Amino acid sequence: RLHKPVLASSGAAAAEVREAHRANLLGAVRTSLLLLPEQFSRYDLYMTIAGLSYAGDFRMQFGENPDKVRNIVEPNLSHFEELYAPVLEELEPLCAWGPHPGEGDSEGVSGAEFAQLAAAARCQQDMSPSARESLAGALPSTLRRGLSIATRAGTATATEASDEIQTVLSGIVARSAKSQSLKGIVTAGVTKSGVYTAAKIG
Repeated sequence: RLHKPVLASSGAAAAEVREAHRANLLGAVRTSLLLLPEQFSRYDLYMTIAGLSYAGDFRMQFGENPDKVRNIVEPNLSHFEELYAPVLEELEPLCAWGPHPGEGDSEGVSGAEFAQLAAAARCQQDMSPSARESLAGALPSTLRRGLSIATRAGTATATEASDEIQTVLSGIVARSAKSQSLKGIVTAGVTKSGVYTAAKIG
């Protein structure tokens, strides 16, 4: 879940962690671009990114706040902007961003206010087969292996590709969520896990 704002690490392994984090951010953006339509806002992108790790998670249907993704994104827009601005610049050929209300006139505007304005910027995404193939070919291997030849080649329609990626991603997340839940039950015990779930619901 390193595609959401987290604390940075330090120490001898920090460089390796930063590189892995960057790869994670790129993977999250590429996946989200394939899920999103031709035009969308920066806010839409951040909501999609934050929702990746909950697609297919059965806990979102039972015991989790249905507004969890929104509650992650909206108070942290400035952190998302700080994280993803360099990545979005790197992928600029595939996603051309239009101006936002605060661009060129940020004097006296706080970081949080500027992030809210930036979130209104809209992307015109390159939907050509070559662009889609470029995105799909650079997806994380676990996700890419589950996709059809048409989606990997960029020849599937946007809707077909989005639906297929969502299905494969949901399967990956569901397996991970079930594994984490079972480990939690073993570690905490059935009674404590039940109390925790009940507290989340009510």
